[in-house]
Amino acid sequence: MDPKIAHLRELYLHHTILFVEDNRGLRENIVKILKTICPKVHAAENGESALSYFIQNKVSVVITDIHMPGMDWTEMIVNMKLLEPSTRIIILSAHDEKEQLHQAIDLHVFAYLLKPTQLHQVLHTLEQAAVSIKNEENQLILHTLLHDVFHYQNNLLLMFEGEKPVLANQRFLDFIGVDTFNQLLLPEMVLDTLLLEHDNFLFSTPEKSWLQETFENPGKLFHTKMERHDGEYRHLIMKARTIPEKEAYTILSFDDVTELQLMAIFDSKTHAADKRLKESKTIISLFKIIHDNAAEVKIFNVYKGLPIIHAAAIINIEENRITLKSLYSQLKIVQLVKTMLITSEIFPQAVLVKSISSLNFDEQTISFEQMEFVSESIDQRANIRLEPDPKHTITLFFQGHKVAGDLRIVDLSICSLKVELMALPAGITVGDDIDINMVLSTNNLPSIIHTRGKLYRIDETKRSYYLIVLFELHGIDYKALTNYMSERQMNLIREFKSQ
Repeated sequence: MDPKIAHLRELYLHHTILFVEDNRGLRENIVKILKTICPKVHAAENGESALSYFIQNKVSVVITDIHMPGMDWTEMIVNMKLLEPSTRIIILSAHDEKEQLHQAIDLHVFAYLLKPTQLHQVLHTLEQAAVSIKNEENQLILHTLLHDVFHYQNNLLLMFEGEKPVLANQRFLDFIGVDTFNQLLLPEMVLDTLLLEHDNFLFSTPEKSWLQETFENPGKLFHTKMERHDGEYRHLIMKARTIPEKEAYTILSFDDVTELQLMAIFDSKTHAADKRLKESKTIISLFKIIHDNAAEVKIFNVYKGLPIIHAAAIINIEENRITLKSLYSQLKIVQLVKTMLITSEIFPQAVLVKSISSLNFDEQTISFEQMEFVSESIDQRANIRLEPDPKHTITLFFQGHKVAGDLRIVDLSICSLKVELMALPAGITVGDDIDINMVLSTNNLPSIIHTRGKLYRIDETKRSYYLIVLFELHGIDYKALTNYMSERQMNLIREFKSQ
């Protein structure tokens, strides 16, 4: 087999050629030749039948005469190009008229051959057509690959022409929460505010926008902070690159390095504030789940150590404000202490409400905004710690010497106490043994308790020190303290109700 024919057969192995010619004898002869190089050749005698076949089949190359009965050749080609712009159209014409040649050029015809045409000319043109189709397919594959690389690589990419954004990859659009690039150009999407303030990071100032700083320093690495569409702050390393031979174009590349947890090193205060805000948003989301499932939460508060616990229903969630409905007595304790603790089965930790927005005693509702998780809460305490009656007295001995000064019990449980004193005994450290003498008043009768404990912790303020001492009671001392704690709880309940 002729090497030229073998090469063409390889090129046209998966293609279809449509030949359009009204002359039957010529049509049959050309089809025989075409079938030596292409396994799938279809012949049509006019424009109507050719277009009908073209609509139902994928055709790579169309070879056509321009003088046929019925449909005009230009109309046929226009319709074919509308259906499949990549199809190569080769014209065979016995007329060398400039008007027809110009029409063919306007229709983006691949080749215009004059009859009688030499066989080698036809074969050469078919080879060029097949090669151009292959090149176009390769370009499409490359474009698709580059498209995927651009849009779905890990980095966020934003391209500018001058100072105007012209393209963003899908990662960038997903990050900021928009569906199309055009949304990025809306007035409310102000690029100057895209980078958030953080010490030693790049962000806009009254003197210069972050974009100006970026364009003036191509190739420089910048630390940046952005808010993702879900409200989470992310740490990204940004670099600007100019495109070779396209100096007006700049690509900004953002590499997310949040997992390295470096933001706190640069700006601990801002990072802590961001963490609290993120935590607050998480808590609000959990409150919404509880509300949507018509579930309840529990409110914990303490009055002089006495736990005040009630169920509460979520009435309303508006932006960052939560409104709960609870009992009158819970509102009363909240009014006294200005804070509260909330628990739920779906909370990973108890939620501390640090600021109450409003109390409505008529509707029995509490509204609040500032919230955070706390690792230790009153509902997790093994033992109740109460503030003792003011009439109590306490004496501590360390290494056989009485601890000097006025001492006061801050709170007390059946196995621990917290004592306030003005000065620490010399040499005292955590783990030391402490001898304790307490006189507690129960129904105006004194309960005297002697025991030895271990110093668990020392807390210090500007004015005083606090010693937390752990102990274990037995026999009469245990009974005396248990009775005192029970009586003290009852007294505190009566005192709270009388408020």
